Amino acid sequence: MTRRVVDARTRIGMLRSLGFATGSIMGVYLLYSGSAAELIDYDGVVTMFLTEDAAVRVEGMLQALVYIVLLVIVCSGVLAFIVLFNLTNINVIEHLREIATVKVLGFSPRETAAYVFRENVLLTGLGALLGLPLGRALLFTFLFAAAVDVVMYFRLERIRMAEALKSAE
Repeated sequence: MTRRVVDARTRIGMLRSLGFATGSIMGVYLLYSGSAAELIDYDGVVTMFLTEDAAVRVEGMLQALVYIVLLVIVCSGVLAFIVLFNLTNINVIEHLREIATVKVLGFSPRETAAYVFRENVLLTGLGALLGLPLGRALLFTFLFAAAVDVVMYFRLERIRMAEALKSAE
């Protein structure tokens, strides 16, 4: 038995002699080279907390956190794909006549694709250049979204139903 265990027993005995029948030392840090099973058998030792066990638990929590971070990265990649797909799709629809004219003029499929995707690559590069430094300001994105929702609410209120339901020209 080490000196600290003896000291803890002495303190418990002192508390009892002062009238604290249920009093006990709540925690004692102990450097002990023997097995934990030997210490748990002593009177007054109710439970033990081993640093090796804590390290194993923390390592397990960090591994779970790694999976959560990977999930967030995958979801953001999927979101980026969807946004770029929609931008390209809108770009193609808006420039349908121009693309048809380029094809009629004899441009190869590679040149036609380069014509269409040049804007996509430019927008992606610009977004990355602006997005990386401004990534810390992600919190403000939620504020901007709320502001847009407020503005769009008032715009939705001004829609004239009769005019909107007329046949399109």
